[in-house]
Amino acid sequence: MDTSHTAVRLADITQLLDELLEPDRFTAADIAWNGLQVEAKSEAIVKKVGLAVDAGASVIREAIRQECDLLITHHGLFWGTAPSPMVTGKMGEKIRTLINGTCSLYSCHLPLDGNLTVGNASEIARLLELTDIQPAFSALGATIGVVGILPQTLERSQLESHLLSRIIPEKAQKGMTCSLLFGPEHVSRIGIATGSASSLIPEAKALGCDAFLSGEPKHEAYHLAQEEEMNAIFAGHYHTETFGVRAIGKFLEKNAKIQCIFLDEPTGI
Repeated sequence: MDTSHTAVRLADITQLLDELLEPDRFTAADIAWNGLQVEAKSEAIVKKVGLAVDAGASVIREAIRQECDLLITHHGLFWGTAPSPMVTGKMGEKIRTLINGTCSLYSCHLPLDGNLTVGNASEIARLLELTDIQPAFSALGATIGVVGILPQTLERSQLESHLLSRIIPEKAQKGMTCSLLFGPEHVSRIGIATGSASSLIPEAKALGCDAFLSGEPKHEAYHLAQEEEMNAIFAGHYHTETFGVRAIGKFLEKNAKIQCIFLDEPTGI
């Protein structure tokens, strides 16, 4: 029996996460509703936390099967400029599953993308051993990514293999990644914004980046990269956004002494 783990009030974990992620700073910029989205039980006590990229029905069921009292996801259930009054159909099913399984749901979208302590972009930057990591890519008063300097300058031809080999498993690379190498032949300064952020290619250029790393490209990315003379590497929406929730798990294990598990369900996108 692992006696190092403790039970913590849901309210205390929520407060800890809110202080870390500062969701209120992203209210104007984000289409997601960030924070505690479903409170499955009043005065809830959390003994085990599940962490995942998506709040899909299959992920929710797995969290409950694994006896999680709290599920923390990057992509939550509620989106849009106003709360939906309709808790019916698949949405109703997911919420009933959470409540019946006494598993609460906390979600953090843009607050997790740009966070410098546990954020998707900053975690990737540290994995790539970038130096001089700075917040970047503005979003109405907040930032959703970072820029940094590679430990050594790379040839453009080396860029794809160097980045991808450190970010995602080789078996997951086929058919999911995309490289648009229209930029400088020598690469030193890199911008990172995870998920679906190809629209930020011009901003990466303005920030003096030689390359831009994101997850999932929109069709416009080809011409944006070509016209801005930018090297753009896309490593998959899902895979680039596993880093933040994993880091939250490590943060909670250290600061709340609570058991955390990562629920991995790759989408291939």
